[in-house]
Amino acid sequence: MTRETTNPPGPWHARRRLAAGLILLGLAVTVYAPAMNGGFVWDDETLITGNPVVQAPDGLRRIWLTTESTDYFPLTYTSFWIQWRLWGNDPAGFHLVNVLLHAAGCLVLWRVLVGLGIPGAWLGAAVFAVHPVNVASVAWISEQKNTLSQLLFLLALWAYLRHSVTGGRRMYVAALACFLLALLAKTSVVMLPVVLLGINWWLRGRVDRRQVVASIPFFALSAILGLVTVWFQYHQAIGDEVVRPEGFVSRLAAAGWAVWFYVCKALLPVGLSMVYPRWQIDPVTVVDLLPTLALVACLLILWRHRHSRGRAGLAGLGYTVVMLLPVLGFANMAFMKYSLVADHFQYAALPGILALVIGTAVHGWKRRGMSLPGGIILAAVVVAALSGLTWQRQSIFQDNGTFLRDTVARTPGCATMRYNLGTHLAIQGQLVEAREHLAAAVELDPANWEYRNNLGRLYSVTDRPGLAIQHYTEAARLASDDATPHNNLAMLLSRLGRVEEAIVHHQRAVELEPRSAELHYNLARALQQQGRIEEALPGFRETLRLRPDWPPALDSLTWALSSKPNPTPPEIAEAISVARRLCVLTGHSSPEPICALAAAYDAAGRVADAKRELHRALELARNMGNTALASGIETRLAAYPEDEASGNAAP
Repeated sequence: MTRETTNPPGPWHARRRLAAGLILLGLAVTVYAPAMNGGFVWDDETLITGNPVVQAPDGLRRIWLTTESTDYFPLTYTSFWIQWRLWGNDPAGFHLVNVLLHAAGCLVLWRVLVGLGIPGAWLGAAVFAVHPVNVASVAWISEQKNTLSQLLFLLALWAYLRHSVTGGRRMYVAALACFLLALLAKTSVVMLPVVLLGINWWLRGRVDRRQVVASIPFFALSAILGLVTVWFQYHQAIGDEVVRPEGFVSRLAAAGWAVWFYVCKALLPVGLSMVYPRWQIDPVTVVDLLPTLALVACLLILWRHRHSRGRAGLAGLGYTVVMLLPVLGFANMAFMKYSLVADHFQYAALPGILALVIGTAVHGWKRRGMSLPGGIILAAVVVAALSGLTWQRQSIFQDNGTFLRDTVARTPGCATMRYNLGTHLAIQGQLVEAREHLAAAVELDPANWEYRNNLGRLYSVTDRPGLAIQHYTEAARLASDDATPHNNLAMLLSRLGRVEEAIVHHQRAVELEPRSAELHYNLARALQQQGRIEEALPGFRETLRLRPDWPPALDSLTWALSSKPNPTPPEIAEAISVARRLCVLTGHSSPEPICALAAAYDAAGRVADAKRELHRALELARNMGNTALASGIETRLAAYPEDEASGNAAP
């Protein structure tokens, strides 16, 4: 394959180019029409619908200037922040933006391929537009970071090509600016400087000193933003979790498998899945290294023939490998705890292999003098077939349940997706099926305490306390630094009347998370339930220190102080003060806080005040139709002598 020269400018050529561009845009938008009916799935909750930074009024400052996010992709998060204010919880707007970004990227890709002289440039861009592998990036809202960064990356390439032709500084600065924005959208495009050197070689057959110097600012941006991304991955996304325990040789072997996997999916995009079975290449055998050795051998052979038949192959395969390098697993990525490969990892690299295959095919077709109509028909068949696969593939993004079911069906051995599906089904009330998937997740990954904890919760709500206790206990053993399973176990034991056992786990939960108001409250309530009021009081007070004006804690502290045998005057005064605060917070519109205030007055010997508050509470309870509470208040009032008028104090 050799470079093609572009047609000379002219009115007819301009009109034809405009028509071709509009057809390409229309093709991309039409093929992704089903995505508009899609919902929020999987990571969309973490990144958008449940992301406090995206939803906060001061979100832009926090996106750009803090480390709250799991990745430093501030341009993408800024896009989410703006769109949240435009569409809110409606996914259609987010999908529309993603499809338009992809379509625009296809248009720029076409012009880049034309600038590189690739035969069949428009067809290459069209195939990229409708390729099924890209569904994972275009129909998944979270991967707007892919479509946005790809568009900016391609604009940087286009500007650099213009700079290569004109030599003007303006296009060079534009290329540098677009690359910076692309990195701020997602650093998967970090290999652009290497691609630029490759472009110079492709255009001129060599890379001279001037071009190397011109690439230095691009390499500097890559290094800085690349290191920032690595820091965020290791400190925010991954943390202490062991994503990949393998050594370098195992990762090298897996990288070879990954490259050929992506090439195969590019050429035959069937059997696609959002998560693929995770390869285990440790320890490494000679067979495991064969794909890597074959890749190296292929590149060396192409390099040897770089001035003749191997030139196009070296450019196309080289581009693909270079763009895949950030996702081949040499550096840890959070996603790789599920799978070492992913369709959305290939989005930036796919144009390389497509340009090679399509450019070679078109060049060969023309060289052999084969008919133009026949070529057009063949190309239309390929585009139509890929479009059909892409249209069908988008159906899994209809909602989170459909998405998870499809992924589990294709990768039943992925514990994380089993867990996610089980949790989703539990929320939907499909408890029997949810239990099946959660149990499968525990079986696949028995050391994961979260899986056991949620399975225990499911057994708890389905009245199988024995199994719930079993899984909670094991989860508590595995979660050495998390209070959740201890708290869940304690709450279940309390419900079963095993309060003394529950207190032990409540205490352990508080030790693990001493700044949790809820955990202090739960412990204090259990102690109160056992009549250990003196021990419960510090817990209620600590709860209110951590979470002031929390009604349940105010109510519980009031009753604890009021019901304590022989309360001291300061304790009585505290009970009245806390109860009054509770009544103010609830606007004196709820009978329960007023009953608590009456109890505090009663403990102070202010019987008339207590009766007055009880009459107020009784009226509210009757108006609300709460007959049980009204009956209880009447019983309390009946316990007072009718002529009781002593012990009053000013309210």
